Amino acid sequence: MMRANYNSKKSILPDNSIFSSDETPIQVPRSFSGPFALSKLLSDSIAEVLTDLVGTRAREAIYDFMEREHSTARTEIPEHLNEFFGLLENIFGAASEKVVERTIAKKIYSKLNWEFHAVPHFELRDYLDRIKTRLMSVVLESAKPSTR
Repeated sequence: MMRANYNSKKSILPDNSIFSSDETPIQVPRSFSGPFALSKLLSDSIAEVLTDLVGTRAREAIYDFMEREHSTARTEIPEHLNEFFGLLENIFGAASEKVVERTIAKKIYSKLNWEFHAVPHFELRDYLDRIKTRLMSVVLESAKPSTR
């Protein structure tokens, strides 16, 4: 599995915006803060992507199946991604599973107002690792005392 080398220098400005080394502003919406922020962000993104790709009824059928067969509520899917993507692979095939994973990652980036770049051979877990690293960097940078 390829791992991203994600070394971009960032600085915090007085308005809490963050700039990467290429001077592109990075904003983290306040609605995605707290200890369960990434899980909620992932859960919301999964729901939106499923709705966009298969519609509301099929999304609800997938959620019902996950709850019945795997005892996993829709809000618990982020903790049970293997079972969830196994189900999607059974329904749609292995190739479409990768499309769904990339679309979910793209949706998360969009919700964070970050630019998404597809990386060959990346799976959703790889993108999530990259997102966690970037969010942690943002949190650590914003916690530093201002020198201005």
